[in-house]
Amino acid sequence: MSNKKTINFPCQQQISPCRYKVLDKCEAQAFNVHIIILKGFIYDGLSVPFMFWWFQSPFTGLSTIGGLFHDALYRTRLVGKIKADIVFLCLMWRCYSFYYGKFHVLSFLGYIKSFIIFLVVLLFGWFAYYKPFNLLTGKGRNKNKKEIFKNMLYVKVERTDKDEQYRL
Repeated sequence: MSNKKTINFPCQQQISPCRYKVLDKCEAQAFNVHIIILKGFIYDGLSVPFMFWWFQSPFTGLSTIGGLFHDALYRTRLVGKIKADIVFLCLMWRCYSFYYGKFHVLSFLGYIKSFIIFLVVLLFGWFAYYKPFNLLTGKGRNKNKKEIFKNMLYVKVERTDKDEQYRL
């Protein structure tokens, strides 16, 4: 990707009420991370409880593009949780500024909404990131490792900075 401000908006197909499949390759770059999602990646949209759908729908809106890349980072664990959350915030902000313009009133409101979503994900995303044990199915970490390797077939992450000393 030559331009750091570019996001390829993905074409997607709904395959079940809560799952979407990416139909073409999409990529984004934010916070020194270049993410490439290949055709066939399946994601579940934003994990928003039903009572908050008035604030952010899980499958519509500009935040869902950031959610796609955030899901990819969470499912592969190729970057740390906090860095994945910051990438999510950067992509949401970039989508609002791309759609409305950098200094538009609706873009400013989108920045505030994105920051609220980011804070909720930062505080409560640990449950989705680590998923140590599923009480309903009785499956533990071994199933998670299989899912991680399966998702790595569809997601590639490249660092754009050369400093490897830190990992958020």
